[in-house]
Amino acid sequence: TGQAISPAFQLSTKLAQLKSVKGILSEMEGIASPSQESDLSASRMAEGFSDSVELRNLSLVFDDGTAGLEHINLRLKKGLHYAVIGSSGSGKSTLLRAMAGQLPYGGSVQVNGQEISALPHRTRARLLSYLPQTLTTPDMDVYTLVSHGRFARLGLFKTLGDSDRVAIRAAMEQTGVWDLRDRSCKTLSGGQKQSAYLAMAIAQNAPYLLLDEPDT
Repeated sequence: TGQAISPAFQLSTKLAQLKSVKGILSEMEGIASPSQESDLSASRMAEGFSDSVELRNLSLVFDDGTAGLEHINLRLKKGLHYAVIGSSGSGKSTLLRAMAGQLPYGGSVQVNGQEISALPHRTRARLLSYLPQTLTTPDMDVYTLVSHGRFARLGLFKTLGDSDRVAIRAAMEQTGVWDLRDRSCKTLSGGQKQSAYLAMAIAQNAPYLLLDEPDT
């Protein structure tokens, strides 16, 4: 099993084409030690590093003192598809949660040149969408669930506009849940619920999409 980071607009046609860890290592560029970071900062922005997710010396320690992640340096370029593969308990979900800014970490996680942990929630949601492995079953219809993906882009009065409805319908049709739009989430099968949440993540229309176990 594995996790993926992908641009949303190509998601439905690319999930089956995710690359293995060995395959993506050759595509990782700009990997640097902490001592090199200050010298490379300006040149990275000039070279287009703003269109990427970059991890610099990323580390994470759990409350019990166990190391969850240690000194990870990666650059994941926009427009490509990546898979993280490893055994159960190896830190795959922890990595994605740290990249999404949901766990405190040491080092740096930058999305388009911006430190993810320093961004307000709405700004972060416009840059990066994250679908966790464990999904709740909310007491609402499927359309309402998917519409939550647009909240970071709503205006002052927090009401859906025409462009939001277009994005919601496109995402639901892409994941095959448009015909379920009036169904209660509590009546969905496991696969249907996962597809509905996937539609919500796509409707968010962020340039980067993190998926934890997207095909289980």
